Amino acid sequence: MRIFILSACLCLAGCVTGGYQEPTTSSASQPLATIKNYADNSITHPKYAFVESIDGQRRIYNTLFESAPSQSTKVKAGEHDFVITNTFNPGFLSFPRTSTAELNIDLKPGINYQLQMSVEGAHTLTWLTDEQGNTISQVVKAPYKVTPGSGVIVVPVAR
Repeated sequence: MRIFILSACLCLAGCVTGGYQEPTTSSASQPLATIKNYADNSITHPKYAFVESIDGQRRIYNTLFESAPSQSTKVKAGEHDFVITNTFNPGFLSFPRTSTAELNIDLKPGINYQLQMSVEGAHTLTWLTDEQGNTISQVVKAPYKVTPGSGVIVVPVAR
């Protein structure tokens, strides 16, 4: 039993490490910026955009008390490459759609940024705004797809 518990703890510890290490405090030598994920919790057409990775390191969210889209990410000021995951549901009887967008952004210290996302035809649009709502990044247009594993299987029935 002890070996099982030790193995489980090591496995869980491995899940927590290895991803993006969010800075805990800002200092004069290491000023921080904050990126807030996008969440439109509409009952009929919910949409979300969240940071998937920063500079090639996967962003790991603590989802024990709140979902990833409602969280923010602290990042050292400067230029970074972000991968953003967009998820939306076009209606009650449809499966979720996802897309990814890559943004290269030069973040300024002390600024709170907001991810933005919209759907246009068969694509999602993703961009970043500053505290005044000004667009500060390129607007990335990416095709979306039905979320993997959510396909419909139709079985013909003989009469």
